[in-house]
Amino acid sequence: MAKIDELLQELCPDGVECLSLGSIGKICMCKRIMKDQTNTTSGVPFYKIGTFGKEADAYISYDLYKEYKHRFSFPQKGYVLISASGTIGRAVIYNGEDAYFQDSNIVWIENREDIVLNKYLYYCYMTMDWVTEGGTIKRLYNSNLAKMKIFVPSLSRQQEIVEVLDTFTDAISNLEEELALREKQFEYYREHLYQFDDECSIKTIKDISVKCFPGATPSTKKPEYWQNGTIPWMSSGEIHQGQVKSIAGRITQLGYDSSSTKMVPINSIVVALAGQGKTRGTVAITRMELCTNQSLCAIIPDQSMVVPEYLYFYLKGQYFNLRQVSAGDGTRGGLTLKHIESYKVPVISLDRQHKIVEILDTFEAMIANIKEEIALRTKQYEYYREKLLSFGK
Repeated sequence: MAKIDELLQELCPDGVECLSLGSIGKICMCKRIMKDQTNTTSGVPFYKIGTFGKEADAYISYDLYKEYKHRFSFPQKGYVLISASGTIGRAVIYNGEDAYFQDSNIVWIENREDIVLNKYLYYCYMTMDWVTEGGTIKRLYNSNLAKMKIFVPSLSRQQEIVEVLDTFTDAISNLEEELALREKQFEYYREHLYQFDDECSIKTIKDISVKCFPGATPSTKKPEYWQNGTIPWMSSGEIHQGQVKSIAGRITQLGYDSSSTKMVPINSIVVALAGQGKTRGTVAITRMELCTNQSLCAIIPDQSMVVPEYLYFYLKGQYFNLRQVSAGDGTRGGLTLKHIESYKVPVISLDRQHKIVEILDTFEAMIANIKEEIALRTKQYEYYREKLLSFGK
């Protein structure tokens, strides 16, 4: 980090110019595309605010694309596109491929790069505190965008900053690629390790558990149930940890006694019965004693029949099946205790279960280490990005 510290000293002289975005170039957008001009199967990808930076789910004809690209505003390769609605300020560097973008929701600055490098501008966008207007749906209007200011050193200094920040983002990208590979390997081995031709019996979770039960939530209207609480209380969002080693929530003994929540032993399995978005059907294993809310169901494995981690890895691979059997539909459709207790699990000898767990533990540990490294690198990147682009101000 010594070189970066030296660069920070070098790039923090007095008198670094501060310019408004409107003075750098004209703010532009594509021509409006009407709904009847799109389709969902083929053509040139049309990115709306919901798919910007992701995969397009709508298309326009190539003829319309050519016409509008020629007649109206269209970004050059390298221009930085930003979202002006929804998630404000999401930035994507246009790579020149055939694509069209929703008017007013996705905009860019016509930047000739004689004052500001596009990549430098991209990194500046990552640090912006955007001035928005509107109620439930916020908007970044062109007039507000034009007034936003950034520090603009010489082009050579901008390039130095970009190279430093690229080093961080390249390292993060490489780690994310490795993570994706390891996750695919993990899924491959998990799928194949749980395919049995012989010596396998099918049991329900009720058959192989000491007990299954949902949690509960003490009344949030009574501070004495929560303030200075010491009993760990797990909420639905914390199930995404996989291996639950720490949680934020705490309730008091009075809160615990007032509700039907129960203590969940270490090495129990927790399944999300309900929850926003992708939470329902997610599985975790407890590495601490805790209680849960009513949207989580605890399974205490009968360890004379099943290794806790064996059950955890199996149910983790049943995510989509668990969601399909859940009652109701929509984002908060729910699994029930009956669904969980009747769910079937292939059971083999404890010795074979331990061998499967040993293999999958290795992969999960590798994945966890990579995630930790990504988090560390991201934190470093954000710290130095802020330092380099604020010029000590």
